[in-house]
Amino acid sequence: MIPAFEAALGNLRQSAKPILFATGLDEAPYAGAGTGFLVLFHGGVYLLTANHVVDRENLDDLVIFPTEKSSESIPFDARFSVLKPDPKQNDFGDLTIVRVALDKLDMAERSLMHAIRLDTMHDQWRTEPGEYQFACFGYPTEAREVDYGKYRILSTQHLLVGRLAPASSAQHCFEIDIDDFNNVSDLDGFSGSPVVAISRSEHRDASLCGMAIRGSKANGRLRFIDVAALLRALEQTLDA
Repeated sequence: MIPAFEAALGNLRQSAKPILFATGLDEAPYAGAGTGFLVLFHGGVYLLTANHVVDRENLDDLVIFPTEKSSESIPFDARFSVLKPDPKQNDFGDLTIVRVALDKLDMAERSLMHAIRLDTMHDQWRTEPGEYQFACFGYPTEAREVDYGKYRILSTQHLLVGRLAPASSAQHCFEIDIDDFNNVSDLDGFSGSPVVAISRSEHRDASLCGMAIRGSKANGRLRFIDVAALLRALEQTLDA
């Protein structure tokens, strides 16, 4: 990966986290699949992920570490589901929002935690998609392994790079055609990952485009919920 491209991603990649759940089993205390990412919105911090990643799990058991070196999970205090404007449009409803309990988060951990600032995002990638490369970073299932000595699941983040595809048939969604899988053989686990646009110009700004919900290496495409829909859903949480 060229340095300028990597620099444009900056701290954005550190906002993405592997989704884990406490099992209560001494021999395998954590399990899970999929990805989530932290965002800063109106002074609050939220974890966004795909609903199908967490819908059968008890969110009281959700384990998200602020950093790779952390031993304590981020505390959460509320979960919000998205109302589907049209029952036939299931993609838009594939979103779960979990609020971080900032008052219960250790100050040292909070200072090291990275979240995407939504007030700095733009939508120029919509009007000039050819001027941007698109990237998705998450934790594929194939890149997870159990460290029985430390009683933890080790997850390695991977990056997918591509172009914005022609308009999707699903409302509130876009798709990217993936050009570089970076040695990922299966997209399982990328659901809930952030999708960002990186300018091809010398000034390589990056902006959040949305959240991945599904994809296939066979057809080379990844579908994501539009960031505008994510923002509307977050606005709903403030009114709840």
